[in-house]
Amino acid sequence: MQSKAHFSHVAERRDASFPTRDSTIAITVTDETVQQSINQVNQQGTGRTTYQRHQRSAELFIEYIEQQHANGAFQIEGGNISNLIVPLDFSVPGRDKEDFVAGKRPKRYRLKDIVWHNLPVSLVKAYLSTEKMRFKHTRKGVMKKTTDNRPIYNCRDYPSKFVSALKFCNKMVGGEFSHKFLFDTGQHVEVSKRGYTTAKKQGQTEENVADPIPFSLLFVICKHAVTYGLVLLWAMSLLQWNCIGRVKNIGELQFCNFTLPEDSIGITYDDTKTKKNGEDLNVKHVYANVKTWFMNCLCALGIYLMHVNSSWVTGQTLIFANFSTKSESAASKYGSAMKSFVKKNMQLVRTFMNPANFNPYGLRKGPATHASSNTTSPPPIPSIFHCGEWSMGTVIDIYWRYAEAGDHYLGRLLAGYSPNEKDFDTLPPHFTVGLDHPTIDKAMTICFGNILDKMKEEGIVPGLLLRCLASVVWHSDDIVHFCSKAPGTHLFMALPLFQDPTLLAKVKKFVTIKKTEGICATPTGIPPHAQMFKSLEEIMSKIDIMDNNFQTIINDRKQLLEDYTTKINDLLEKRALENNQLTHQNLKELLGEATSDIKKDIKENILGEIRNEIKEALQRCNIANNDTGNELTLRTLLPSPSANQESLTINIYTHGSGQKYYFTPYKNYGLPPKCKLQLALGFILNGDRACRTEQQNGELALTPVRPFCLWESHEYLPPKLWKKFKVGWKPMLDVLMGLPLFRTAVRQIRETALQQGPMPKIYSSTELQGMKEACISYLINTKASYIQKKNYSIWTITTWSSNIQYCKIADKGTSTDIQKLPPPSARNKRKRRE
Repeated sequence: MQSKAHFSHVAERRDASFPTRDSTIAITVTDETVQQSINQVNQQGTGRTTYQRHQRSAELFIEYIEQQHANGAFQIEGGNISNLIVPLDFSVPGRDKEDFVAGKRPKRYRLKDIVWHNLPVSLVKAYLSTEKMRFKHTRKGVMKKTTDNRPIYNCRDYPSKFVSALKFCNKMVGGEFSHKFLFDTGQHVEVSKRGYTTAKKQGQTEENVADPIPFSLLFVICKHAVTYGLVLLWAMSLLQWNCIGRVKNIGELQFCNFTLPEDSIGITYDDTKTKKNGEDLNVKHVYANVKTWFMNCLCALGIYLMHVNSSWVTGQTLIFANFSTKSESAASKYGSAMKSFVKKNMQLVRTFMNPANFNPYGLRKGPATHASSNTTSPPPIPSIFHCGEWSMGTVIDIYWRYAEAGDHYLGRLLAGYSPNEKDFDTLPPHFTVGLDHPTIDKAMTICFGNILDKMKEEGIVPGLLLRCLASVVWHSDDIVHFCSKAPGTHLFMALPLFQDPTLLAKVKKFVTIKKTEGICATPTGIPPHAQMFKSLEEIMSKIDIMDNNFQTIINDRKQLLEDYTTKINDLLEKRALENNQLTHQNLKELLGEATSDIKKDIKENILGEIRNEIKEALQRCNIANNDTGNELTLRTLLPSPSANQESLTINIYTHGSGQKYYFTPYKNYGLPPKCKLQLALGFILNGDRACRTEQQNGELALTPVRPFCLWESHEYLPPKLWKKFKVGWKPMLDVLMGLPLFRTAVRQIRETALQQGPMPKIYSSTELQGMKEACISYLINTKASYIQKKNYSIWTITTWSSNIQYCKIADKGTSTDIQKLPPPSARNKRKRRE
């Protein structure tokens, strides 16, 4: 919640271009009706629960002060209790009594206030030291204790939340704290946090931590839900996972929050915890899982709506909450169902996480972890942040919003598809005919007739329900098979659609996952490497078919050879009987000729067909890859070496399925550890020539990394690698640029990398040794002569970079070294400690 001062500051900033002048009059609203209207508008932008919680905290604090004063626990000098506690005046113009509600059952108001500038820090410290503020209590006021009868501490932020409540109540009445009040209370809060840390070490805390729920545990939750017919748990779990959402946002969903992209459904919240004004919200793309029916979000939503269809009433807007209840009731029911699941499956949950850390909020952490770690080619990080409504900073939130391709890719991953499988581009179940078809219209009526009648004004409802119905019909055989094994009649089998097998059989004829022009024809969210995998799968399947055909033909040829041999033997026997002159050589020649003819026939016909099939398949694969725009070949930045030079080709690479180019062949490439100066000079001038990367066939391919002296910016380096290089290597590289020998070598490499020319020379170990000695001599003579007293021969490149820094020379250098230092600047001036 933003304070009034914040909005005032924003308004002043926006209106800075307008001329202003102080008002000479003051107007007080005396009409109660007008003031009530103003108060109602103001209440729309505030969290009433927050108001009530802060007012209750202030009320309890005032009660504590009055009780302690009555018991003589403290004395007031220079006044009495009336100078500290005063009645709250609601007649002040502009003050809304509803802002001071301290309880609702029954509704009551905070009637007393504190004279804030007279509030001493000692009273706050005393109150924070009470058992009520230090230790946890039940609603009945009983202190919670551990098994060995030790008290359990409140959470770490409990004292700071109380201080925030005091600040809030003080600001509401325009009060002012005494000097150093906030500073002293802040110090006391920090001390309280240290006490909590000590209590945590002794096992006297209960932390409310939510561990990420993995996809495997979500699978178990959904199967548990469909087994017991818990449709609310089933539908909300899948929606929360696919939207990376909070339970509260899922419980507040209405039909107006849905949109209908071609092969998914879109969900946009009305507001979020951090965006109460409802601006800059992002669409979540939810896809159907056609492989496992109880992991299909559209199927779950469809069966849930079938279940609540009969109870839907006029005026109802919330999908998961009844008309007569608030939106929070859906989140409450969902939380209770989650707790019940843990109790029934305690041992199973233990295999995934600590049951004490199982919380519905884990279904918000789990999908983010799943999307970023389930594949080495994850969706763009902004897509994950946008789906979870997390902020990446104002600038990035504004200018990186439009990442539709990544959002769709993320939706498919969360639906349960693997980008390494050929079915990643599967379309959702959909009907080949529209709502105007009599069979579909009848099915929609018996399944969602009441909702369609009550929600006529919502134009999105028929299309959304149609897609949900298609998923239910597509999985109907699996649903029936699953429910048939459940004891008794399963809840799903009582739904009207499953109660009419004839209609279900008719509807199934119109549902498909194949492309249907004009209805659902283009899969979205398909990265280039997934398309490549599919093309390779097609090639491998055709090769398998050709291999089977080849084996069949070989067997036929073998049988033919045996037949030829038999016929030849018969002929020889016949000749032997006729001429009585048959020799062993004649027999050998006859058999050789027959065998040669068979082999020639196999080679010309069978192998020729195999080559043609493989060639055509590879051509189709190349065409598919070119259509995606993914560059598979590495671009050579340097020309080929001459005949008398060592071969080295420097390339740039792409990591995963990204389109950004890097100097390193893979994302996790690291700098050589503990690299001495001569070795470091080899990497700086020659690059990493021995770097190898494992290919898809398991073989290691040579992927050299360009000379490190070409690493001049972070543009072509992973952030972590650039940070380490900038801190540990670049300072030494920058200083050595003052050495003419080194500077000339680097310039030649850089010029050749940018222009056409001869291959830069590869520095031998002897040349690198000479370069190292020249560098050390240059550093001692011009920068830091003090290092000659050090054992610099064992220094690594990072140690060298540390010892030539400005501050290090100013501290350790000789008087001559200090005189050679440049004047202090904003970047190297030493900061004094106050």
